[in-house]
Amino acid sequence: MQKNESLLEKQKETDKMIKTILTRLDHLKNQLTNKQKELSNPNNIEKTNNTRPSFAAVVTTTNIPRQMSLLHRPNPSPQSNKTNSKNLAFSSEQNLEQPNPSKANEHKKPTAK
Repeated sequence: MQKNESLLEKQKETDKMIKTILTRLDHLKNQLTNKQKELSNPNNIEKTNNTRPSFAAVVTTTNIPRQMSLLHRPNPSPQSNKTNSKNLAFSSEQNLEQPNPSKANEHKKPTAK
């Protein structure tokens, strides 16, 4: 007797699930037919053009491979980083000590002869 009751309960649950699936399917089918009618209407050309990707979306997708290549570069050795930073500091100090003579005279007014 309990087996029959549990089977009936499971059958009711299954029927309820099937009914909800069928109503959802019917709703989706109606949405699809409405969209097809909307797209086939020649008066709605503006709406059909909006389905294309925007320029910004195209730009972002083209930049992805470049970004990935920047992310996957091999790591330089720690020793080379130290020498590079020392060389950069040394070269910037040299640039400060030796001003460019052509740029140094730009702010001076020409003297009258």
